[in-house]
Amino acid sequence: YGPEDLKAGFEAYDRNGDGFLDFAEMRGLLLRGQSTLTEKQLRVLWQCVDEDNSGRVEFDEFVDFIYGKPVKKHKDRWQDTFLAFSGKDDQLNLSELLDLCRACRLVGDDLLSEADVEDIFNHLCEPDESL
Repeated sequence: YGPEDLKAGFEAYDRNGDGFLDFAEMRGLLLRGQSTLTEKQLRVLWQCVDEDNSGRVEFDEFVDFIYGKPVKKHKDRWQDTFLAFSGKDDQLNLSELLDLCRACRLVGDDLLSEADVEDIFNHLCEPDESL
């Protein structure tokens, strides 16, 4: 794709015409190209594209994402992982923490049991709270 194509595509998905893509607009673009993406995968991609964490994607961020950019730092990758598992509220409930621990292979094989994860969660959170 050339610069004109990217700009035209960006503007086509900028439904409100503010010069940025919000999550809903970017979600539509990403699903158009890969309709099998899960909500968690969409959130991870969003975090990759929104480099400055402003909650909106500028054209330059969009171009960086399309053409590639340096790999994120370890801390940023863990934050992306947290956000991918946290659902729509940016907090982890017990079920989401268990899913995260399973995905990271922290549960089982003499590591942590699900009961251990639940104990950790309950130690950190009051009843009915999230991380």
